[in-house]
Amino acid sequence: LRYEEKATKDLERYNSQMKRAIEQESQMSLKDGRKKIKPTSAWNLAQKHKLKTSLSNQPKLDELLQSQIEKRRSQNIKMVQIPFSMKNLKINFKKQNKVDLEEKDEPCLIHNLRFPDAWLMTSKTEVMLLNPYRVEEALLFKRLLENHKLPAEPLEKPIMLTE
Repeated sequence: LRYEEKATKDLERYNSQMKRAIEQESQMSLKDGRKKIKPTSAWNLAQKHKLKTSLSNQPKLDELLQSQIEKRRSQNIKMVQIPFSMKNLKINFKKQNKVDLEEKDEPCLIHNLRFPDAWLMTSKTEVMLLNPYRVEEALLFKRLLENHKLPAEPLEKPIMLTE
């Protein structure tokens, strides 16, 4: 029904616009002095006929739409009741925050930055920038030292370093 009402309103609006346009054209005269011929109302009759034929299909469309809605509703939806308490959730959240703040001294990656190969890190008190190439280099150096023992001898006289 809504579609039919909208269609009739739209047709009325269109017809009124056509009438106004035709009246404006009929008032204007051509350069050579002839008047424009006013079109007949055959156009309006054709439009009404089209509207009636399209409206006859409306119940079919409504049935199709309604059947789709019913199919969605009729699908089996499994419902499970889960016990929930907002009070317990808040208490557990506060406990977890306290534990996290106490234990969280290890570094934590936050996000990669826009410029290539840089990551933002944080620890309990610091915010740091991580270069993955340096990390890779340090890991490689550590593995090399573990796998290849370098001969080392203590010096008789230690070397003095000055600034």
